[in-house]
Amino acid sequence: MTALDIVVCMLAAGAAVNAWLMKGGLFATWRDTLHAWGEPVGEVPTRADDARWLIAKLFNCRICLTYHVAFWLLVLFYLPSQLWLKPPWDVVWLIPVYALAVTRLSLLIGTITAYLNIEGDPEND
Repeated sequence: MTALDIVVCMLAAGAAVNAWLMKGGLFATWRDTLHAWGEPVGEVPTRADDARWLIAKLFNCRICLTYHVAFWLLVLFYLPSQLWLKPPWDVVWLIPVYALAVTRLSLLIGTITAYLNIEGDPEND
């Protein structure tokens, strides 16, 4: 794994977490359902209630989720591409990770241009 792969994984994890936690986004109903599922059922919380609450909290915590997303990106994409896939399929398998990283980078650049208040920028007019 190269330094570029690590940067790509960091950017991809950030993009996936942003997509999951975006208010009113595509995954908002799933996130809300998961949050409701994690609430205790009775007056005295059981061990199952505690486990559901913990899972719901992990899926709604930006910091916690970033660790998990980065881990699963490595397991699901980098591990197979490095161990089992032959060229060109090792690179093709990584396209979703690269797409997430490019999306995150694009959003960061858009945020910087909005902050700089560049006149005549079509994204910020």
